[in-house]
Amino acid sequence: MTQHSKFSEAALEQAIIELLGKEGYPYVKGDTITREPGQVLLHADLRVFLAKQYAADQITPQEIEAVINRLSAYSAADLYESNKAIMRLDSDGFHLNRNRTLTPSPSPKRRGEQEKGSSPLGRSGDEGRSQCNLYIQLIDYSELVAFREPNPGELGFPLAEQMIKKAS
Repeated sequence: MTQHSKFSEAALEQAIIELLGKEGYPYVKGDTITREPGQVLLHADLRVFLAKQYAADQITPQEIEAVINRLSAYSAADLYESNKAIMRLDSDGFHLNRNRTLTPSPSPKRRGEQEKGSSPLGRSGDEGRSQCNLYIQLIDYSELVAFREPNPGELGFPLAEQMIKKAS
């Protein structure tokens, strides 16, 4: 780009696409994604992600739909506030309330006898107790460098650093 040319939105978009590509994120043109017109949230992709990410927590299809409904429920009437709230959910995560209690399976055995594969209470697996709420994180932060204190001079606040030196 020459010194007098303007940096357009298209140029900014292209620069970001290239930067993310260098970091290993593939670019997919929006009109090639299978989705309903006007649909911003990619439901099928989110379902697959949640099922895989929370398989060990035994997330159910109903719970996955609850997450999708929560993210889809924001009004377009106040687009700025809705986007802000959704970005907060995306970046910070949120609790999925699992207030379902599974009922015990009936046992024909007498008191003190266990069915094969059941718990001492006559229930199989997690049945008979409420499952813990899930903390849903839509961004995988697991590979980020652990939080650490910056080294002196690393933040680049020369005025503040000068004031600290003068005070000591």
